[in-house]
Amino acid sequence: MPKTPSNGVLQKETPQFYDVDLTEPTTSEDQEQEPKPQISVLSYNILAEAYSDSFSSDVHPIQLSFAYRSKIVIEEIKKLDADIFFLQEVDNYYNFYKNELKYMGYEVIFNERRNKIDGIAVGFRKKAFELISSEVINLDTDHIYEKNPEFRRGNIAIVAHLKHLETGKIVHVLGTHFFWNPRKEHIKYLQMSIIMQYFNKNYSSDDLIIWGGDLNSKPNDNNVNYVSHLIEPTAERMEFFSQEGIEYMKDIHSNMEKNMQKKISFDNAYEFYGAASGNKDKKFPKCTNFTTNFKDTLDHIFFNNKTLKLKKLLKVPDDKTIHEKTLPNKRHPSDHLPIMCVFELK
Repeated sequence: MPKTPSNGVLQKETPQFYDVDLTEPTTSEDQEQEPKPQISVLSYNILAEAYSDSFSSDVHPIQLSFAYRSKIVIEEIKKLDADIFFLQEVDNYYNFYKNELKYMGYEVIFNERRNKIDGIAVGFRKKAFELISSEVINLDTDHIYEKNPEFRRGNIAIVAHLKHLETGKIVHVLGTHFFWNPRKEHIKYLQMSIIMQYFNKNYSSDDLIIWGGDLNSKPNDNNVNYVSHLIEPTAERMEFFSQEGIEYMKDIHSNMEKNMQKKISFDNAYEFYGAASGNKDKKFPKCTNFTTNFKDTLDHIFFNNKTLKLKKLLKVPDDKTIHEKTLPNKRHPSDHLPIMCVFELK
């Protein structure tokens, strides 16, 4: 039986960040320049109320209730104070989150996933950015398997084109949430390919681009590796091998390569986590998804390193600091942990 939560008020903890040292050659002229503008980006799967019942055997009903968790979610977002955020598994948007986020100074673009009861949100601080335009990318259509029902999973991406008020530069951000099933990596590979082809069709490596979300993909999965390294899918990277799955991915890869002329790749920000935290044996955090039967990194933020320099990474708690077998708990309102980056505009 889950323990009854105490009635004590939680003390706010100051977020801890690791400095990232991506040293670049400098000149005396560079050293004399004033500090460059920075922007911070948060990605957080906040666990929809509709999906919380699956944790009922391990989490006390009070801590699992939307009334309890939603307040902590808002406190967490307020504490992290990001300029831009990507949220996943957002429900109760119109009757709770919309006004709360507006009160905090954010403008939010929200869209429900197709045929789902939750959605995703991209938000930005109104005092720092002006919205030029936004669009929703349907990850079910406009691809080689759009007539195959297996690939129609209701997943979407939201793109926002923002004017950075301090510099006048245009920042393109995209938040998304990929299909969940680890045995269906080819579906996530297709969803990744749609986003990569979108970027390569509409932008160049000179553009300011940040994107991410809950990709339901481990760091070694084929789709994550393609984003950063543009490498072909292999059976060795598949957690659950299937001949059909690898054939699908090779077909998707071949089609993607034909359609992409510029081949923009993106650095995975949390690939630098190990070096920044002093753990040379592991590049990524131990986990961003923490449940009884699964603990691994599924959440990612990607960026264009030609126009952005990674400066800081939010510290992610691990099993040494989370003294329970699953989340959510008293302090963490979701089974996912937030990730956040601070970038310097080049």
